[in-house]
Amino acid sequence: FFDSVYEGLYLEPGYFYLYAEEEKNRTLDTQLTGPTLTVGWGWLFMDRITLNTVLGVGYSWILESPDHAAGLVPNANIQLGIVF
Repeated sequence: FFDSVYEGLYLEPGYFYLYAEEEKNRTLDTQLTGPTLTVGWGWLFMDRITLNTVLGVGYSWILESPDHAAGLVPNANIQLGIVF
């Protein structure tokens, strides 16, 4: 059923922007941004299903935040999709 067409390692550079606002008082506004680099392993199957696992790290620059510090931001995800 799941015949693998491609399986392999990839690097994915990126950039993130995060904006968060407290709903109750609207006194805590946070804006973070910065570059990211993730390393992943991906599978593409004959029936066009893709599965990727990713680990990475980013660096956060603070645009506006009362209680967050700049520094490394870890990230990870699992992606499941269909190729059209």
